[in-house]
Amino acid sequence: RFFVLKPTTHLYYFVSPTDSEPRGCIDLDCLSSTTTLREVETLPDGRFRFEIIIADRENGLYDDGTHVSTDLDGLERTDNPHVQRIMLEARNEEVGREWMSMIDKERLSCARSDIDTLEHEKLELQSRVDELEKQVENFRLVEKDRDMAVQDASEWRKKFHRLDEAVRLLTQQIRRPPKIESPKNAGE
Repeated sequence: RFFVLKPTTHLYYFVSPTDSEPRGCIDLDCLSSTTTLREVETLPDGRFRFEIIIADRENGLYDDGTHVSTDLDGLERTDNPHVQRIMLEARNEEVGREWMSMIDKERLSCARSDIDTLEHEKLELQSRVDELEKQVENFRLVEKDRDMAVQDASEWRKKFHRLDEAVRLLTQQIRRPPKIESPKNAGE
């Protein structure tokens, strides 16, 4: 049999690769929490075998009330009517493990869980962005205060320089002896 995993969370199987219509499908989203994937063996020629083990609920029904299987003729099963084993084979171990990973993750419930996790992470990141934006605004205010303080210091420096110059000139003026007029020029 040949299998195709569609984004709709259905694992379709065909008799041959040239078939246009699937022989049946397995709804991966309806698989219960008791469903497991298990590595079986790697054959000498490199083919990799693994199985999907579906242990259904009482009376052969899934949690949502749907029946366990569609037509799975020819696929390996156990004698227990409430446990179903579906053996799959890939051309090599790498491809087989990729299939196992995709089968495990291609469920709407997994996608919903991933979406919930990503939305939670998004909210955390948005909260962090908001905090950082507040910090940036605070830094801008501090920078503006600093710029104003630098400008004030520059103006005070200029005032101090003018005051210092005035004190220097006044000190020079005081140190000069006063001009005394000579008596000759006083009577004339």
